[in-house]
Amino acid sequence: MQLQKKLRSLSRWTGDDALSVAVDGVYDKRTKQAVSRFQQLYGLDITGVADFFTWESIDDEYRYYAELFGKSRSLSPFPDDADYSVGQGDRSDLVLIIQLMLNELRTFYDLYGYIPQNGRYGTATAGAVRISPRRIPRPRADGGFGSGGRCRASRAHAYEHPRDAP
Repeated sequence: MQLQKKLRSLSRWTGDDALSVAVDGVYDKRTKQAVSRFQQLYGLDITGVADFFTWESIDDEYRYYAELFGKSRSLSPFPDDADYSVGQGDRSDLVLIIQLMLNELRTFYDLYGYIPQNGRYGTATAGAVRISPRRIPRPRADGGFGSGGRCRASRAHAYEHPRDAP
């Protein structure tokens, strides 16, 4: 499972969906394809097998990106007393933060694809909001977040992150 966790994290950090795999401990076709993609990207023999050199390269890249992006799990960008909402068609930094949070959750819940981090609340963002795990609040019917929802979403992300779950 360590291989899959590291590939999935590398997918998130690099934006390469071909590296994303389910973290289930099964070396299946999807895991082999992700390993092959990594080998291709890093100039290794493309075998789809995580041999010693491939594993060392994956581990080195993982450690590099983990240090680069840090391991901070607390994210509270929304003030508790704010009165705002965003929805489909909006463009703002708040939408970008929501997209970042959804992509972070995506690495642990295989429910939706990569969401472009462009600050535009489009169909991909609205779709991910609609099907996100119960750890973040239910969205409005139109696929947007209301002010209370986003505050709860940031708290859920900060304090109930799947990595911290028992």
